[in-house]
Amino acid sequence: MLLLTLALLSPDPQALYAEHCAGCHGPGGREFRNRTDWMYGGTVAEVRKSIAEGIPTEGMEGYGGVLDAAELDALTAWVRNVPAGHIPTAVELTEDGVELERVAEGLEVPFGLSELPDGSLLVMERPGRLLHLSGGAAVPVGGVPRDVVARGQGGFTDVAVRVDAGTVWVYLTWSKAHPEDNRLSTTAMGRGKWTGNGTLEGFTELFVATPWSRNHHHYGGRMAFDRDGYLWLTVGDRGEEDRFPGDSSAAPGKVHRLHADGRIPADNPWKDSDGRTLSAFSLGHRNPQGLTIHPQSGEVWTHEHGPKGGDEINLPVAGGDCGWPRTTYGRNYNGTEISEFTTLPGVRTPLHYWLPSIGPCGMDFVDGGGWPADRQGALLVGSLRFEYLELLRMDGMQVVGRERLLEGVGRVRSVVRAADGTIYVAVERSGTDGFVARVVPSRRP
Repeated sequence: MLLLTLALLSPDPQALYAEHCAGCHGPGGREFRNRTDWMYGGTVAEVRKSIAEGIPTEGMEGYGGVLDAAELDALTAWVRNVPAGHIPTAVELTEDGVELERVAEGLEVPFGLSELPDGSLLVMERPGRLLHLSGGAAVPVGGVPRDVVARGQGGFTDVAVRVDAGTVWVYLTWSKAHPEDNRLSTTAMGRGKWTGNGTLEGFTELFVATPWSRNHHHYGGRMAFDRDGYLWLTVGDRGEEDRFPGDSSAAPGKVHRLHADGRIPADNPWKDSDGRTLSAFSLGHRNPQGLTIHPQSGEVWTHEHGPKGGDEINLPVAGGDCGWPRTTYGRNYNGTEISEFTTLPGVRTPLHYWLPSIGPCGMDFVDGGGWPADRQGALLVGSLRFEYLELLRMDGMQVVGRERLLEGVGRVRSVVRAADGTIYVAVERSGTDGFVARVVPSRRP
């Protein structure tokens, strides 16, 4: 009887992980399995310290005030020795009406993805590599930025392609190292010419999000071009929610609107103290890692990570305030309250929010591509936390249904619709097991 009582009172480390850690580190703790390169130390004492005290510059809060000593010990032991369990391997056929056709494999955290005019693809690996995917080969592309901070959530974050007067421009975003202080970084954007020779020619930096920060998370960095040729760009709050999101003169925590050459449109909503127009178009954002243009309306859609709960889909408008951190549907990762308000006067209500968080990353709409009529117009969103592709059925501006596609496939980092309607995804898995694949309607009878 005593043994049964002790067993019932013992902390359940897997439940603790699911409650406090899975939102950032994924289900099951796969990223810790067989780890030998612990960034902040892998001994019992070091891992316990990281959990208890947190790592603020990486966006990790401490749990010493939430978990008791026995829970900290149990979670530490579990993280250091994650049970093997089942690790999904090559997922090709699923039971949800779609199939995967792999385009490239062996990728290290594939993040941004974009189609070139000839139908081939460009994919970024977060450590700072750009690859051209064509004819079954993945060829490194030269001429890319080298001042990349591939730490925490930083690295290469997105790639976009635009053709202008016959010139193919390739746009990149990345977390940029400060030229004089390697403790600082920020989100940057630039472009180079694609000539098909394996190098971006004349790559030029067009945008640097100031002020700089010592943190290594919440870079944002997603891009999209609208019908009028404006370049839209997201920048996360850099983990400084009390400093940046509500200040129109600070680039972090914003959705920005630019001309294709980096100039700032004269009709953007805010000006600085000297009367110069600012690049910010919408403020009050936390970490937008999804950005797309609606194929029918032409509206700009974004999604962003909430804290613990409260991921949001927002439609930026000129001068709009999406509320972070004054309003939120989530709480701090350690369970403490951020704000008692989910809405306030003058704050835009999200089109949709997720409770619990799915860790959204990448988004695009189904439009053609051989998808059945009942899925046309749906919004596809990658999930980092639960490792699947979410399909949101839409009725106008309202989400009326949710489906999980490709469950267990891995952390979906990018979702892109090609010119012919084909949907591509970039999927992160352990080490260099990431891949890019087409998601196509099932041809099975």
